[in-house]
Amino acid sequence: LEQTIRFHAGWCRMTDSQFAPPSPLIEVQNLCVDYKIRSGGLHKSIRAVDCFSMRIARGEIVALVGESGCGKSTTGRALARLVRPSNGAILFSGIDISHLPERRLRVHRSKIQMVFQHPGPALNPRVLIWRSIAEPLEAIGVKSEDCRLRVDAILQKVGLPAQAGQRYSHELSGGQLQRVAIARALVGRPDFVVADEPLSSLDLSVQAQIMVLLKELQEEFGTSLLFITHDLAAAEYLSNRIAVMYLSKLVECAPAQEFSRRALHPYSKALLDSIPLMDPGLERNRHVEPLPGEVPSPLNPPTGCRFHTRCPLADERCRREEPMMRKVSDEHEIACWRV
Repeated sequence: LEQTIRFHAGWCRMTDSQFAPPSPLIEVQNLCVDYKIRSGGLHKSIRAVDCFSMRIARGEIVALVGESGCGKSTTGRALARLVRPSNGAILFSGIDISHLPERRLRVHRSKIQMVFQHPGPALNPRVLIWRSIAEPLEAIGVKSEDCRLRVDAILQKVGLPAQAGQRYSHELSGGQLQRVAIARALVGRPDFVVADEPLSSLDLSVQAQIMVLLKELQEEFGTSLLFITHDLAAAEYLSNRIAVMYLSKLVECAPAQEFSRRALHPYSKALLDSIPLMDPGLERNRHVEPLPGEVPSPLNPPTGCRFHTRCPLADERCRREEPMMRKVSDEHEIACWRV
C-alpha cells in the first residue's frame, strides 16, 4: 500500500508538471520609462512608457505597433536594458534585470540582442564586417578560430557571400547592412531579440526578403522576438501576437489572426482601416472616416482614457477614468470602457 501511494504521488507530480503552462521568457510588469527634457526654460519629465505589462513566451514573436512617438522604440530599448526603467520590473528567465548594475547585467547581455532601425550608424565604419559580427562572440570568450567559423556560417544563413565579411559598412547596400545587423544579433544564439523597425528604410522587395529571413532564422534558432513596426501587414505575417500602443500606453493585445479579423479598440480599428486595399476598385469605392484631431502632447496627456480626445465612442466615463487592460477572451486583452 505504501509503494502504491508513493507511485501515485509521483505520477501526479509528473502529470502536474507536464501540463503546467511554461513560464514566460520575458515578463514585463508595470514598466515605466521617464525622460528629463528642457521646455520653456524649465526641466520637465516626460513619460515615454507608462505601466506597460506583457509576457513573451520562448520562441514567440510579438509585434508592437503604433504611430510614431507612441513609445514603441523606448519599450524595446528598455527590454534590452539600453534604457534604465524608472519603475516596474523586467523578468528575464525569472530574474529581474530592470535595475541590475552593469557589472551584474553583463551576464545576461549575450542572451538579449537588438537589431536597430538604421544599421549603418550601428556598425563601426573603421572595421571589417566580419570583425563587427565577431565582437559579440569575443565578448563571451569564444576562441578566434571558432569565431571565424561561426561568422562565415551566419553570413551564409543571412544570404551574404563570405567575401562580404572582408568589406566595410559603406561598401554595402541598405539591405545588405540590415542582413549584417541580423547576423550580428543572432551569431551568439540569444534567447531574445528586439528588432526595432528593421524594414522601415528598405525598398519593398528588400522588405519582403528581410521578413522571410527573420521568420526562417527565428524558427531555426527558436529565438523570442519583439518586432517593433508600424506596418500591420508585416506584423500579421511575422508575429504570433500583435500589441498596440497609443501615447505611451498599451491599448490592445491579441493573436495576429484574431486581431486582423476582430480588432476591438477604436484606435486599432482606425489603424486597420488605414491599410489600402489591393483591389483599386474596392479601394476607390471605400469610405474611411479619418480620426479627428491630433495626438495629444505627451508632456500633458489627457485624463482618463488617452484616446478619448479622438475617439468617436467616448463618453463621460472615458474622460474621467483610465481603463485598465482586461481580458475579453483567453488571449485577447483590451483597455477600453466601451467594448
